[in-house]
Amino acid sequence: MNTTSIPTTILFTQFTKRDVILYALGIGCCSDTDDASKEANDEVERHRELKYVYENHPDFQAFPTFLLTQSFQAEVVAAQSQSASETSSPQQHNYQQHKSRLGFGIRPFPPESLGDGSGGGMIIPIQFFKRQEDVDDAREMPVLHMSQTLVLLEQFPNYQQSTSSIEYDSPTQIHLQTRILAIKPRSIGVFVTSETTYYRTEEDGSRVCIATAQMVALVLGLDPEKVIQLKAPLSIVDSTPRMNAVASNTVERRANYRYRIPSNAALLYRLSGDYNPIHVGRSDEGMFGSNHNSPNENLTRGAVLHGLCTLGYAVRAVMKRIEEDHESKYREPILLSVQCYFVKPVFVGDSLSVEVWNNRKDDTMSVGFRVYRVVDDEGDDANQKEIVVDKGDAFLRFESKEENASTSRL
Repeated sequence: MNTTSIPTTILFTQFTKRDVILYALGIGCCSDTDDASKEANDEVERHRELKYVYENHPDFQAFPTFLLTQSFQAEVVAAQSQSASETSSPQQHNYQQHKSRLGFGIRPFPPESLGDGSGGGMIIPIQFFKRQEDVDDAREMPVLHMSQTLVLLEQFPNYQQSTSSIEYDSPTQIHLQTRILAIKPRSIGVFVTSETTYYRTEEDGSRVCIATAQMVALVLGLDPEKVIQLKAPLSIVDSTPRMNAVASNTVERRANYRYRIPSNAALLYRLSGDYNPIHVGRSDEGMFGSNHNSPNENLTRGAVLHGLCTLGYAVRAVMKRIEEDHESKYREPILLSVQCYFVKPVFVGDSLSVEVWNNRKDDTMSVGFRVYRVVDDEGDDANQKEIVVDKGDAFLRFESKEENASTSRL
């Protein structure tokens, strides 16, 4: 199949400070931790994270991974071929009509950003099914998040500190471009790799790229014989963000941070836009389709936590480690990129242990992380844990707080 027939979907969305705060609360900011020394640490941690949840904080800002939620909120403006998208300009699309109708209500799942621009609610473009009758079956299959990358390319405008506590919370508007990079049928289901590019729009209508992201999703249980494979062109594979390997002798001491996932965590986080029903409660036949048994017994335990919510907890630990090791009145750590693989599901009520280590220390710092589910709460031995997020890498740099006063990275 000719890859130029795959549409690039153009979407529009907007968010307010309320959305920024809701996301931060959804990943546990300012909540109690599960550390053994929680009595001493919780108050310090709440103070450190208050800038993510209180709009009148002098350093109020979006948590670094917030931007990933916007692909779930965005609505389609247009769909066009990849070849056409390379020459299109934002002036060719009428965003005003979308600004006027775009609300902040519940969104369908899969979101429009994961579809083909037709609004059919399919994560796999319809033209990649061998038979039309297979499309409806695929809609009943659970979709699992397998991996994620995020590269922040530009500092996003900071919220100006208001002198008044009564001020209208004006929306911040961005638009996105998404495309399918690869479709890989496998025995367990079908893996779909997609890319999202985030833009802010200048007053003259020109676009400025602020971030790129790639995700791999698994349509669990979908018969691989029903789908046409799509291999990503080498030019796309070569451009995929990768973290540089770091020699093991440069790894510093490792720190571990414990978090207990509240029973309502998935219900709270879904308000940031990911309304996948697998995150609501026990996996019944309605979630896996009436004609299919659950392909994974673990998924009958209870509500599965969003992968991006787990990532949020992990990045909280990364930021905490960096800020603890390099606490300064004059320099602030800025996240440049992050990537990870979701190995096993996390469930509400689980205890997580986030292992964080510094790979090197200079103006740009590489930080590795791995997330474990604690199997036995009575112990902290590695044999009593199982990996749920692996191969986590984050790149950060330090910036003077004076330099960061006018702009801030999302």
